[in-house]
Amino acid sequence: MDELGFCSLTLLLFATLLGDFEMTPDQVARENHEFYYVAVAMSLCSTAFPDFGQAVVHSLYDESGLAQFGVEFSHYSGYIRIDTSQIGECFREGLANEVWSGIFGRMVCAIPSSVSGEMNTEVVLREGIYRFTFKIIQYERDAEHGWEIIDDPLPLPDDEKLGRVVNLCITIDHS
Repeated sequence: MDELGFCSLTLLLFATLLGDFEMTPDQVARENHEFYYVAVAMSLCSTAFPDFGQAVVHSLYDESGLAQFGVEFSHYSGYIRIDTSQIGECFREGLANEVWSGIFGRMVCAIPSSVSGEMNTEVVLREGIYRFTFKIIQYERDAEHGWEIIDDPLPLPDDEKLGRVVNLCITIDHS
């Protein structure tokens, strides 16, 4: 190894030890995909985690049409903000029945191939007459940074674990 190569390797080692690396768009995209694949998928498994289904049904009958569900699996955490305000009154009972019959469990397998967006921020699933649009809209920093909610994770240290804030908008699929 020549002197320039040795110096470059030494600088890289010091930078690694000092933690001077920032997140890259590829890293954020990979972690977003993992979040959908693990945390959101586990939340949708209604037989294992019925609380998510309860949150959806709650949003159907809440005046605002909104509810929030906390997500925490392994080292993935965040929130799913559920919005059913666009579901007409005549469809609410039907969707509630679908939730209790396992509609989310039927959709779980479609998540990995449905992730899209520049940094894997969106998932659109269709089941029957319903359309479920998940979109990562913000990120939550770790305890060391006061759980700060931020819009853009770049540039943050690459070793910081971020939570995700996901909007889930449930609508009638007119396509």
